[in-house]
Amino acid sequence: MSTESFYIGSYTVVDDWIPNATGAGITTLELELQSGRLSRGDSAAEVPNPSYLTVTPGGKLLYACSELFYEDGTVWAFAVEPDGSLRTVSKRSSLGRATCHVALDAERGRVLASSYLDGRVAGYASAEGLLGEEPEILEYEGTGPNRSRQESSHPHQVVFRGGAYFVPDLGADRIWVHSADDLGRAPREFIETPAGYGPRHVVFHPKLSVLYVVCELTPRVLVYEYRQADGTWRAAGDHACERAEGAGKAAPAAVKLHPSGRSLTVSNRFSDSLQQFGVDPQTGGLTEGLNVPLQGRTPRDFGFSADGSRLIALCQDSNEAFSYPVDAATGVPAEEPTDRVEIGTPVCIVPTGR
Repeated sequence: MSTESFYIGSYTVVDDWIPNATGAGITTLELELQSGRLSRGDSAAEVPNPSYLTVTPGGKLLYACSELFYEDGTVWAFAVEPDGSLRTVSKRSSLGRATCHVALDAERGRVLASSYLDGRVAGYASAEGLLGEEPEILEYEGTGPNRSRQESSHPHQVVFRGGAYFVPDLGADRIWVHSADDLGRAPREFIETPAGYGPRHVVFHPKLSVLYVVCELTPRVLVYEYRQADGTWRAAGDHACERAEGAGKAAPAAVKLHPSGRSLTVSNRFSDSLQQFGVDPQTGGLTEGLNVPLQGRTPRDFGFSADGSRLIALCQDSNEAFSYPVDAATGVPAEEPTDRVEIGTPVCIVPTGR
């Protein structure tokens, strides 16, 4: 039976931020495509709080960041052995606390790590997994109206697109845009989001010049269109990503497009649901779709099988992963899972690429 494999990153360190951490670091998960059955594999690497992972094309290297809250985190590079185990190639300090995201620019051989609490992104040269000693440091300043959460800059992610890096900053209500060929300079521009929204993650339409932004402090998905005439991003949509009764406690976590490009899905922490939108193939605009209540608590990351027929949702506070059938043509998930498996405090899922 055809299967796909994934790496799972989990919180491992019990502290004031994650009091219920029970994870084993980086583990593997197998998905049977026909049945939707899940099976947990062995621990691949005992890394503290590997909250985000990324794999190189071809699956030969895996990068991870350790999200530590009371000291600087770590950026890891692992070689993937033939048996699927991970061998440490190099590791570097992230030079920031709460390092919550790691991204790869394979074209330039660069790894970028975002440190939420210190308003900082570190960019490392990387060749065959060997991380450079002295990263380029990007530092941000900014505040927002939510004084308890937006007292300073909080970069949450780096996404590469069209020769530029896009950095959503929850604290500043901005998405900073850097030239990838001149990383050390100040941002060349920024995209401003509504005050108090707190942009968390972004994703681009695979064919159109359309940017989707999921906001954490106000549960909304924003749509921006690129205007070639003046080289700017124009606001084109503002959509609730939670039912009205759950909006007060929802805190969106991840946003992803279905492999078909026909739908976009958001995970809602604390209200324990997935919100699905239809995507217009001509304009990239969104139409509201299904809201799927989950059986687990605090959904974080999720992922699709390569053919789009399955969705795996990770639930951090109930320590489990769920498998859902998905309409492969439209990306609409079913309301009931076909399987679940126990995994300690899981927060990130990526295909192994093998």
